[in-house]
Amino acid sequence: MADFVPPQLVEVALSHISGTAFEAFSNELMTNVLGISFVPLGGNKDGGADGFIDAGCFESDNSNRFMQASIEEVPERKIRQTVLRLREVGRRPESLIYVTSQVVPRLDQLQISLGDELEINLTIRDQKWIALQANYSSQTKDAVQRHLSPLVEYLKKPGAATLIESSKYISSPSIYVFLRQEVERRSGESSLYEAVVDSLILWALEGTDPDTGILMTREEIKARIISELPVAVQMLNQLFDERIQWLSSKDNSSGREVRWYKADDRFCLPYETRRLVEDENESDEQVRIDANDSFRSRLSGYEDPALGSSEIEKGVLVVNRAVQLAFEREGLSFSYFLDGETQQDSYSTINDHIRNAMEELRVPRNIRARVGEAAYLTIRGSMYRSDERERIFFRRLSRTYGLLFTLRCDPKLIEYFQDMSAEFQLYVGADILVRALSERYLLREDQMIRNMLAMAKESGATLLLTEPALEEVWNHLKSCDNEFINFMSPVEDSITLEIARNDPKILVRSYFYAKLEPEAHGGSPRSWELYIGQFCEYNELHRLSGKETIRKYLQATFSMDYVARGDLEKLVNIEDLEALSAQIETGKKSKNLAKNDALMALSVYAIRDQRRESAEVSEFGYKTWWLTNESMMLRFTHEIEEAHGQSRYMMRPDFLLNYLSLAPSAEKARQTFANVFPTLLSIRLSRRMDEDEFQGLMEKVRGWSDWEPGRRAAAVGELSDALKSDFQKQYLIEISGEGHH
Repeated sequence: MADFVPPQLVEVALSHISGTAFEAFSNELMTNVLGISFVPLGGNKDGGADGFIDAGCFESDNSNRFMQASIEEVPERKIRQTVLRLREVGRRPESLIYVTSQVVPRLDQLQISLGDELEINLTIRDQKWIALQANYSSQTKDAVQRHLSPLVEYLKKPGAATLIESSKYISSPSIYVFLRQEVERRSGESSLYEAVVDSLILWALEGTDPDTGILMTREEIKARIISELPVAVQMLNQLFDERIQWLSSKDNSSGREVRWYKADDRFCLPYETRRLVEDENESDEQVRIDANDSFRSRLSGYEDPALGSSEIEKGVLVVNRAVQLAFEREGLSFSYFLDGETQQDSYSTINDHIRNAMEELRVPRNIRARVGEAAYLTIRGSMYRSDERERIFFRRLSRTYGLLFTLRCDPKLIEYFQDMSAEFQLYVGADILVRALSERYLLREDQMIRNMLAMAKESGATLLLTEPALEEVWNHLKSCDNEFINFMSPVEDSITLEIARNDPKILVRSYFYAKLEPEAHGGSPRSWELYIGQFCEYNELHRLSGKETIRKYLQATFSMDYVARGDLEKLVNIEDLEALSAQIETGKKSKNLAKNDALMALSVYAIRDQRRESAEVSEFGYKTWWLTNESMMLRFTHEIEEAHGQSRYMMRPDFLLNYLSLAPSAEKARQTFANVFPTLLSIRLSRRMDEDEFQGLMEKVRGWSDWEPGRRAAAVGELSDALKSDFQKQYLIEISGEGHH
C-alpha cells in the first residue's frame, strides 16, 4: 500500500498538471471514490459525439450521469459549455460532476445557482476536495503516486521549495497595481464613481422623448444599467438618487441635463441632451466601424484561396471577441502590451482566446482552421503593425478596461480578496458585535455588519469570539438596559424619531427605530423586554447566566469559535500585558477595557508567531487580525508595532466591507465584460477614464515588470497588510464609528 500522501503536495501537483494528465487522474480517482465506472465520452457512437464534446468528459453506465474533468480557470463557463454540448448531440444530462484542479470560491453557492440555471444536479469537486480524498483508499493513493507524484519530484532536491511557480496573483500585475493604487488613494474614488454613474444614467435614458411621452422611472433606469453592468448594483444603490437629482437640477452646468417629471417621478432626456449624446454616439460608433474595416481588410488578404465574404464577417467577430477575452483574462498585462510598453510575445494566449471565441460564436468546424489562422494573423498585424484606426480602437478599449479595473470589476481582483479571506483568523471586536446586534430588525440587504461577517465566514475565514469581547458586549447590553429603564421607559410613548436619534446607546436607538418605523424594517419589537429577549432572557440579563446565553447566541448566529480569557493570557508575557495596559489606560476611563485592548493586541502578535505567519512570505499578507474600529488605541502601540517589524495588528472592518461583502462576484465581473466590450458602451465608457490616471496604472505595471517573483510576492503582501490596517483611507461606503465603550 502507498504511504500517506500530504494534501499540500497534492495541491502543488495540481497547480502544475496538464489537461490530459488531469483527465486520466480524475477518472481513476472518481471511479474509486464513488464506486461508479466512468468511461471517456467519445468514439464513433452518437454520430461522432466526440467531435463536439471536449476531451475530459466521461459518462457512467447510467447515460444521464456525466463527469467533466478540467483545469480551466473559470468553472462556470466550462460547465455551461459541457452541458450545452451534451444536449446538442442528443444527450439528456440529469447529473454532472465537475472535477477541477482549481480552487473554487463559494463552491456550495455556485453548485446551487448554476445547477438551478442549467436544470441539472451539479456537484463540483475542486482542488481542496481532491487533496482531502488522496488518502481515501490504497487505490486513490496509487492514483496519486502514478499521476501526481512525478509533478512534485523536484521538491525533493535541496532548496527546491523556492522553485514553485508563483501563484496567479503574482504572475499578473493586476493585484499589485490595484493594491498600490488603493493604498495611495486615501481620499476614495467618489468623483470617479459619480462620473461613471452620470454616464450610465444618460446611456440608460437614450430613446426617451418627452414629446412622445417615452419616460422612465428610477427603477427602470437602474434595471437597464444592471442588465448590462451587474457589478454596478452597489454603486447605484449608493449614488443613483444623488446623481440623477444633480443631472436634473438647474445647478448642473455641464450641458448634460435630464428632465425630471416630479409628479410621477419619471425622467427623460430633453432635446439638447439627446443631440449631445447622439453626436458622441456617432463619434464613438465611427471608432468601432473604422477598426472593423481595418480588420476586414487584413482578413481578406491572408488566406489563399481568399476567405469568402461571410467568412470574413465571422473573422471580424472572432477578432473582436478574442481581444475582449484578452482584456477579461489578462487585464493590465494586455493593456500594457497594447500601450507599447513591452515587446513580450503573448500570442500563445491570443491563440487560446481565438479558439474560445470561435467556440462561443459557433464558427462551423469546416471553416474553423481557415478563420482561426486569418484571425490570428489579423490580431498579430494590428498589434505590431497597427494603423491609426486600430490604435484608436485599442486605446479606447484599454481605457475602458482601466475604468472597470479601478471600479474593481476584474475577476482576478475579486478572486484574490476571496482567497485571502479564506485564510483569515479574525478576533471580532465587541464594537463590531454590538453593531451586529443593533441590525437585528433591519432589512437583510441593510445589515452591513451581519452581511460582512456572513460573507467572511462563507469565504472560509475563522471568526473568533473572545471572552473579553463577550464581557464587553454583555456589559453594553446591561448599560443599555439601565439607560432605557432610567430615562426612556417613563416617557416611552412620547419618544419620537428625533429624540431617539440623540440617545447615546446604539441598541436603544435601534429599538426605537424599529418600533417607530416598522415598514422600513424586517419586523418591530413589541416591548424593550422582548427586544433584549432576542439575545438572552430579559430576566437573566444582569446575571452570569445572561452572559452565557449571549455567548451561545453570538456563536450560533455568527458561526464563531470561542476563546477564553485564560487561553489568551497564556499566549502573552504578563509583564508586557501590564505595561501596555497602563499606557492605554491613560487614554481610557476603564482599567478593564484598557487591559482587554492590550490583551487583544499582544495576542494577535503571539498567534502570528505561533502560526509562523511572521516567518512566511505570502501575497495575502498576515492572516491573524483583530477586527475592530477601536483605532484610538493605535497611538499607544507604536513601540509594540515597531518591535514586530512595524506590522499592525488591527484590521479595519471597512476593508472587509468594501473588498469582500460589497464586492461583485467574479461571475458578475465576467458577465459585465461580456456585456460591455462587444457594444458601443465599451467605447463610450472610455471617455470617463482620466488619461493621467490610466498612465498612472501603466507606470505601476512598468515598475512591477522588472521584479522577480519573490519581490512581487513580498510587495503584494506588504500592500495588502497596509490596506487592511489603514484607518485614514476614505471609502465610498463606511461603517460609522459607533463605539461600545
